[in-house]
Amino acid sequence: MANMVRRAKTILKANDFSVLFDKGYHKGKELDAVQKLDIKTYVAIPGIPKTSQAPNPAYNAENFKYNTDSNTYTCPEGQIMYGSKKWYKTPNYRFRHYRTSACSTCPVRDECTKSKNGKVIHRSEYQHAVEKNKANIQSDPDFYKQRQAIVEHPFGTMKRQWGYDHVMTKKTIARASADIGLIFVAYNLRRLFNIIGKDQLTTFLRARIALFLAIKNKIRRYIALENQIKQILDNIQRMRFYLSQVSQNTTIGKLTIFNPGF
Repeated sequence: MANMVRRAKTILKANDFSVLFDKGYHKGKELDAVQKLDIKTYVAIPGIPKTSQAPNPAYNAENFKYNTDSNTYTCPEGQIMYGSKKWYKTPNYRFRHYRTSACSTCPVRDECTKSKNGKVIHRSEYQHAVEKNKANIQSDPDFYKQRQAIVEHPFGTMKRQWGYDHVMTKKTIARASADIGLIFVAYNLRRLFNIIGKDQLTTFLRARIALFLAIKNKIRRYIALENQIKQILDNIQRMRFYLSQVSQNTTIGKLTIFNPGF
């Protein structure tokens, strides 16, 4: 995701835009990288796996409050959970464990966790970016829905209605891209017909064809003029050669008959 956003920023030469991605791109490291470019993220939030859910959803990790100043969590029962001193590592990020000894005597423990060691919260080093993305979506839930309407619709039409759910040419990405390109052209033309109408599109295309033909005629005249100038320069060069031979020979009669080509 971050690489795509960097390319978009380079092409647009600006960062005053927001990006919308589906939940497949919801990774803390990627969110952090994009937000460091001063670009607002709206990435769909994946659901909590059943294995990570509490017996009572009210005690899921998302309902535990993080305290930035003290680097602690406060559980729904008001208990403070302290973080581990060391970082634990995964292939893609680091995280800390947060827990409290109050779990052993908590009256709602069975609703909060099934673990024998009590409730444990994992906080990624990129959790701040995850929370910022969540706040963006919650502040404007209708904005993200535009991605589903604008982006998902074309692929739904091409794959489900038109039946282009796979690529026939599978030898190299260049050939596959050619197939996809033709499908996209057909879709864009269909959209143009639906949006601006057949008559207006025909008028627009005729105007562009007329402009192209006018430019083509000007280029032809320029090429003809260029050829004439080239011919004149060649004749001048031949005349210079003829005059140099005249000056070098004392007897005009010995000169070979020369046609300057005029």
